[in-house]
Amino acid sequence: MPHEIIMPALGMAQDTGLIVAWHKNSGDPVAIGDVLMEVETDKSTMEVEAQAQGYLTNVKAAAGDNVPVGNVIALISDVSTDDESVPVTPDVAESKPIVEDVPVVDNPGDGQSIIMPDKPEPTLAAEHGRILASPKAKRLAQEQGLDLNRLADLGHAQPYHVSDVQILRALPRESTERAAMTDSAQSHHISARVSTREFDVFLNRMKAEGGIELDPHHVLVGFAAASLRQVTDTDGELSVDIGKLSGSLTRFVDPDIQRMSTLQGTVGTGSATLVIKDATDSFITEIRIGGETAPTLTIGRRKKAFELSLEFSQGQIGNDQSVGFMTGLCERLNDPLRHLV
Repeated sequence: MPHEIIMPALGMAQDTGLIVAWHKNSGDPVAIGDVLMEVETDKSTMEVEAQAQGYLTNVKAAAGDNVPVGNVIALISDVSTDDESVPVTPDVAESKPIVEDVPVVDNPGDGQSIIMPDKPEPTLAAEHGRILASPKAKRLAQEQGLDLNRLADLGHAQPYHVSDVQILRALPRESTERAAMTDSAQSHHISARVSTREFDVFLNRMKAEGGIELDPHHVLVGFAAASLRQVTDTDGELSVDIGKLSGSLTRFVDPDIQRMSTLQGTVGTGSATLVIKDATDSFITEIRIGGETAPTLTIGRRKKAFELSLEFSQGQIGNDQSVGFMTGLCERLNDPLRHLV
């Protein structure tokens, strides 16, 4: 007999629950304990797990729908196809449908009836002033000072996840903000200095004792990516472009989770997560241009120290995160072996 999935009650005074996102599609196989969907009330968000094994069928509500507590949302059946004859409880059969019938209007021009599609869920959510997003996406957006409403305004489909927060972070500032602020106000900078001694010792030791000759650029992009991933709590892809002050950039994807001795660069397209400008063989140690599409790290070298300068905007990375990034990078450059163990 099919197992009913009902809207759970998350609070004493709760009448309805909002479906934030489905993690399974109709017809998908389901095992006990699999997360089926995320449900939100005014006070909390929870994941609803499967209590039976089979296939998800008869899905009656979509992301963005407010469903009365106790209503059947879907079934877990022994077969993967929906069967309209599957029995439901009397309460559900008599309750008000969750999704309204598709309206039909007459076209006076040719006398034919036209079926009008429902409005997309993002529009409905925007009309009610509610943004649908996973708890982690909401937390990251709040920590980074980002407004998820911008994605809704641009037509990005809800619900939003961590990958959508990365898209939001890469968006340029709104034109009204750019007009009201000067270039110096938009651009933020952090500078640091760290000894090159341990970095040079590390490269020489890897070559002498391990027979591994590392490209300094590979070490830099690996350490920078690891530092950035740590402070931004990034689960998805992280790309780093690196190159000289003039000339083309080489892109490395997720260099912090690969072997530095086997890193392979490519020609990047689109915006990177981080840009590194290598000025170690130049008299220049710091550049402040503004208008960069990603946080930009300039690495110069003066005598026995690296001169690091990070240029960023609030839409790309937060102030606390930028400080944490620079601190973490300096710690890795100052003691490479400890951070590779």
